Amino acid sequence: KGESLGLIGTSGVGKTTFVQELLRQRIQSFEPPKIDQIVWIDNPLNVGQIYNQLHNSLQIMNSAIELREWFSLYKVIVVIDDAEHLLSQPEYLDTLLQYLAPVTVFIMSNIHTPSHQIDSQIVLKELDSVTSIDFISNVAETTNQAEIQAIYQLAGGNPLALLMTINNAAIGDTHVDSSVLEYLLKHAYSQLNQHEK
Repeated sequence: KGESLGLIGTSGVGKTTFVQELLRQRIQSFEPPKIDQIVWIDNPLNVGQIYNQLHNSLQIMNSAIELREWFSLYKVIVVIDDAEHLLSQPEYLDTLLQYLAPVTVFIMSNIHTPSHQIDSQIVLKELDSVTSIDFISNVAETTNQAEIQAIYQLAGGNPLALLMTINNAAIGDTHVDSSVLEYLLKHAYSQLNQHEK
């Protein structure tokens, strides 16, 4: 049986980055089962669109094999990003998740996933003020408290808004490298409870 994870948070808080890092870690892991395919579905309007995209992405449209059989043969991960339209139809979501039971499914949204089929849900919150200020100092490579406070007042604790503000403010050396990703992921991971870890 696969697993299902609902990831909830405002736009820019790092849901996509979080899932990309989880997938990267799973791909690089030497522990079985290995991942055969990842299907990323962005902003689906309905369940039919998801089925179509699965058939197209897995290239089994003209094959005699059914999706369910494919899922039993291969380790597939399905990522549903910006799932708000889908989540407004909870009865279809339950049916979809039952159908995708052998598959690992990540559902990302800015609203709660209303399904008893979801194994667990993680809420990614914006950075608190102390973490935001530390983040600004590190990314902008500045210690000027007036600049740091101005950026925080403008962007708040949303990591994407902070990065955009820093990059547009021409403060210090504003190149964004892998340390930014690492910083955000460590913060997000530290917010998880023991079960979620």
